[in-house]
Amino acid sequence: MTDDSTRKLERNIGSRQLSMIAIGGAIGTGLFFASGSAISQAGPGGALLAYAIMGLAVYFMMQSLGEMATQLPIAGSFEAYAERFRPARRAWAEQNGARNASAALSVGFTQSACLQRLGQATVKKSARAVR
Repeated sequence: MTDDSTRKLERNIGSRQLSMIAIGGAIGTGLFFASGSAISQAGPGGALLAYAIMGLAVYFMMQSLGEMATQLPIAGSFEAYAERFRPARRAWAEQNGARNASAALSVGFTQSACLQRLGQATVKKSARAVR
């Protein structure tokens, strides 16, 4: 980690951060719309239970991160807090972030392939209807 005197906490957001927020919103919306198969398999109760459990886990994680950010406002993300409290855990936190990013990327590819297949099927069906 760099020296604490060279790192400063800034209250601004750049175009890169805005782009990442927009991409995350688009992926989240796609995952929400693609959950139709989960609802059809688990039923509405099972899907609601799954959403509630994951929502609770995300709430607790964000609550903990908010508490740490309020108590100790340092520049950085999860890795900065991991290094601050347990220096040996920073590499683990970075690798976990990379795994999460690669999983989100693969879900995005799968989503785009499913949407492309759905679009091709719709075009074929409408072409048959025109004939």
